[in-house]
Amino acid sequence: VNGQFKEILPTGHYAYFTIHQQHSFQIIDINNPYVQDNIPRYIFQHIPEDYYIKIEVMDYEKALLFYNNQFIQLLDSGTYYFWKQQTKIDYQIVDTRLCTMNIIGQEILTQDKVSLRLTFVCHYKLTDYIKVFQEINDFQEQLRVTTQLIMREYSGQYKIDELLENKDTISKCIFETLKEKAKNYYVDIVEAGIKDIILPGEMKTIMNTVLIAQKQAQANVITRREEVASTRSLLNTAKLMDENKTLYKLKELEYLERIC
Repeated sequence: VNGQFKEILPTGHYAYFTIHQQHSFQIIDINNPYVQDNIPRYIFQHIPEDYYIKIEVMDYEKALLFYNNQFIQLLDSGTYYFWKQQTKIDYQIVDTRLCTMNIIGQEILTQDKVSLRLTFVCHYKLTDYIKVFQEINDFQEQLRVTTQLIMREYSGQYKIDELLENKDTISKCIFETLKEKAKNYYVDIVEAGIKDIILPGEMKTIMNTVLIAQKQAQANVITRREEVASTRSLLNTAKLMDENKTLYKLKELEYLERIC
């Protein structure tokens, strides 16, 4: 009305007096749900939401667009509007950033039948945003289960002492195997590894006792080594004094001076 947007008219017949105001109309074909670019976006702030669907895609996202449960296209970042009509419109937001998956407190049984818990973390990115939703049912759960199985497979081959000593090596093996299998889910594993190894309370006490015993044994070895070195030094000194009477006399005078 007079060059300014007034309202949207649904199906029907309308009559307007043209004496005082100038009316102009734009007929829109909504058989295609997508709102064309020639429609000013500001009008959607002035019409009821019953007429349209708004899809906002952030810079780090993409959106899968579906008409009647059928995939149509992949939407890049931006704001999109669609007319509400007989076509059912759905969308699925996909995060394109580097994502993190944490597996906390995974129960593991080692080769020597010790039960412990592992915390595993991995960073991944999607490689095919369309197929990951079309062909994989809940790819995150699939990836989680696969990771758990690989963790159990590798960790079960080691005894608890070996597992603690070779944590980095085991993490590398799990990462390489997971990276290969994750390709089936259209996922690229960027980095993965064991974050923490949590021992049960009884095992912590035993490990601490073993550690204390090892340190005490090392301390005893060092003490004995020093005693042997000291005794050897005394023996060498005694041999020198026995072979050299002047040296013996000087040593005797040194002790006599201390006594005085």
